[in-house]
Amino acid sequence: FNPVDGSIVTTGKSHLATWRMAADDSKLEKKMGLFGNEKANYVTCVAFNPETGQMFTGDTNGNILCWETGGNTIARVIRDAHEKGVLTLE
Repeated sequence: FNPVDGSIVTTGKSHLATWRMAADDSKLEKKMGLFGNEKANYVTCVAFNPETGQMFTGDTNGNILCWETGGNTIARVIRDAHEKGVLTLE
């Protein structure tokens, strides 16, 4: 749950989806995360900057992905942040 914009994030094998309520509150709208050339095996955890809402994810390859604030593209990759999978971010 993103505390800044109220979105919800779901993750799994090579995917990430951000869900937001439609402007008329009639349904949830999904925006898929775009990994580009990154080979995320499983996205294992998600954290948000409580002030800006920027999203960070960890994966089973030991990488941390920093996402564009409010967007669905990767801004920065921290490769091999952990020797095994990243299971939690704080």
